[in-house]
Amino acid sequence: MDNDFEFSGMIDRWRWIESLNASNVFADLVSSYSSGDIAAMGSSYPRGNSATSVQRGKLWELASYYMAVPSTPKKLVLQLENKWDKPYYTLWIKAQGANIGHPRATRVQASAGKDPQGNSYIVYTRDFDRALVVLRLQQGWGAHTYGEPTAITIPLPANGKWLPLAADGTVGVAVSSIRLRNSEAAILLKAGTM
Repeated sequence: MDNDFEFSGMIDRWRWIESLNASNVFADLVSSYSSGDIAAMGSSYPRGNSATSVQRGKLWELASYYMAVPSTPKKLVLQLENKWDKPYYTLWIKAQGANIGHPRATRVQASAGKDPQGNSYIVYTRDFDRALVVLRLQQGWGAHTYGEPTAITIPLPANGKWLPLAADGTVGVAVSSIRLRNSEAAILLKAGTM
């Protein structure tokens, strides 16, 4: 099934994945956009907190996977490139290798509203043993914008230090809040747990 950062209905796909996995059915969460597709979007989908727009899109897709993954992930796989002629290990982003542990709870809706550009959004969070995953899901249909003017600030729990994980596997300095643009996500490692 498609993993699409431009689709407002991803919450229903996450629920469907959960119901499939609960019925012992295997699910494959496949990217709607190749890296080349995202790069071709140009300035309409800028890099945001990431080094490139491609890394931003792929980090969102990884966070989307984390929003749906069960505590035993044997029945759910993530495919970040919809290419069947290449070995799977060549299509990973390094952030996939970070051991964030198991989900400690189901995802929660942390906030909802409209950003400064009038885009509706919902922010979901999910707590893992060693990370907090934060995903901003666009809402509604029609034209959306994804640039800096859509950014909102999301405060992080005060009970720890949070280190942003980049798509390339590098880790940033500790933050107490994160700014997310429309259809952007963050994976924040809990300092001292890695």
